[in-house]
Parts: sequence; structure tokens; C-alpha cells
Amino acid sequence: MARESRKDSILKAALFCFTEHGVEATTIDMIREASGASIGSLYHHFGNRERIIGALYLEGIRRYGLVLNGAFTTDSTTEQRVRSVVLGYLGWVAENPDWARFLFNSRGQVEAGPLGDELKSINALHVSRMKAVWEEMQTHGDLRTIPAPCIPALITGPAQEIAKAWLAGRLKGALLDYAEPLAEAAWRSVRADDISSGDEGRFRA
Repeated sequence: MARESRKDSILKAALFCFTEHGVEATTIDMIREASGASIGSLYHHFGNRERIIGALYLEGIRRYGLVLNGAFTTDSTTEQRVRSVVLGYLGWVAENPDWARFLFNSRGQVEAGPLGDELKSINALHVSRMKAVWEEMQTHGDLRTIPAPCIPALITGPAQEIAKAWLAGRLKGALLDYAEPLAEAAWRSVRADDISSGDEGRFRA
């Protein structure tokens, strides 16, 4: 197993501190103490607390973006790919609840911070890639024509709302208990009108 880098150890410690104390209450000294890094090392890698917040956010969206991209680009049917995006998203949140809470709560702060432009560039690249994948999937004829901005809202929007409720403790049980009906709903929302689900015995509208 590869040894954790100093930069990764600082981000891991920052996430722990943000989870334990809240982002606003966490100081640079708290992160330094939790990570075991010297103040010089911390500033060398990040510069200041705001850049740590931004770097942690960007690393989080990179990691769950890999899950979603992998699901969308897998060699399977269109229905399976759409379902895999929902299942992959909920699986990532279930495995990384602290990181998911941080991502939900910190976007505005990162957008307004020193890494805001980098975040915009990453988001634009992600949207461009997903648009290309979606256009390729539409050539199979089993998807309806949908404006590009609506695609993520239809496929992962409901899953995000369930994830937020679960992370806030308003839903009991395992997050993945909700995955199958959400995956079914996502597919029904984007499939062509004359295409049926692979198993019509489930979740009839």
C-alpha cells in the first residue's frame, strides 16, 4: 500500500477537525496538531486555512467524480449506466459521510475563496465530459431529448436530497436501502417514452 503523503495527511486531519469542530471554528493550529505536520510544512503545501478548505473540497469532488464517470462510461446498457450513477453516488456518500457533509456545506465558501476559479474549471470540464457521454448514449435511441442542465438534476438530484436527509439523521437505516427505488426513478425520468424498464415488476408508476 502506498504511503500517505504529507499533503494527504493534512487534508485528512482537516476533514477530521471540520467534522469535530465545524469549519468556522477550526483553526490552522488545530489542523497542524491533528496532522502532526510542522507549521512550515502546512503553509508550504497550502498557504493558509482557506486553501486547505478549497483543496479538501476539490479532492472530494475529484474522488466522487471518478465514481460517477466510471459508472457513466462503463461498457453496459444505457439503463445499467444510469442506474450505476445513482448507486455509485449513494455508495460514495455512505462510505464517506464526513466528506459528503463537508461538500454539501462548503461549496459557497470555496467558490468565493482562492480556489474558486479552479472549482469552476473543474465543474466545466466535468459538465463537458458528461455532455459528451450523454450524447453518445442518446445514439442508442433509448433516451429522451433532455436539456443538458436538467440531466444531473433528474439522475442524481433526488439521490442528493435523500443523502442530505440521511446525513442529517432524518432517515434511519442504511443509505443504500434507498438506492434501488431512486435508481429506478432516475431511469424512468430519462428513458424514451417507448422504452420500458428491464423489470416491469418493480416500482410501477
